[in-house]
Amino acid sequence: MKKIAFSLFIMLFAAGAYAQGDARLDGRGGMIPLTLSDRTKSDAYFVRAEKQSNKWLFLFHEWWGLNDYIKNEAEKYAAAFPDLNVLALDLYDGKVVFADNDSANALKNGIKADRAFKIIDAASKHAGAKAQIGTLGWCMGGYWSMQASIRLGAKSKACVLYYGMPEMDKKKLKTLTAPVLGIFGNQDLSITPEVVASFIKVYRPFKRKYEIKKYDATHAFANPSAPGYNATYAKEAEEQAMQFIGKYLMGRK
Repeated sequence: MKKIAFSLFIMLFAAGAYAQGDARLDGRGGMIPLTLSDRTKSDAYFVRAEKQSNKWLFLFHEWWGLNDYIKNEAEKYAAAFPDLNVLALDLYDGKVVFADNDSANALKNGIKADRAFKIIDAASKHAGAKAQIGTLGWCMGGYWSMQASIRLGAKSKACVLYYGMPEMDKKKLKTLTAPVLGIFGNQDLSITPEVVASFIKVYRPFKRKYEIKKYDATHAFANPSAPGYNATYAKEAEEQAMQFIGKYLMGRK
């Protein structure tokens, strides 16, 4: 059932996909190499905290890849929280797609879970044993944000997913201890309100902290290049995400 649901998500999202161009990049971050357990490398975009800090935010890109739009998001969170290290991971090993939906879909479908988890593990090792980590991602990256928080266990302090497929497996969710913020669109044809309701039904019995924010919007409503972009909703959702990260990861009231 889970495979069928995820396949439906792929089909519907591909049908309603949007072109993604490069955004203007203006920040202080840069690419760094991560060494994986198999001794291969994976690059990530890193914005170092202005002072030494064990607070980290891992970002996960959409199906377009680690483009300047995602790098700008990293800069934005780093600017909002000067004592936060922000690391945007690259699950495509340097490949970026702009307006070709078929190529983007092929890259997304080509992700090997084993390598993706090795990248997450390498990022965790880079952050350090005492790191407190938040995860945040959009669409495909929303799915990986939750997978990363599950993988990180007690090191994860906050998990944010924008219109990404939530985990439905009870055994996996049992190990998800970080507070969760899910941001969704009621008009989304891929991550539908029914999908969100199913997640709540599965996750609620664990009695963990979670928040679900719903907007009368389509998929990817927070991305300025998406056909369904809604500036008002995007701003509100961003404020909610930042407040959530501030509260649960940074310890701000």
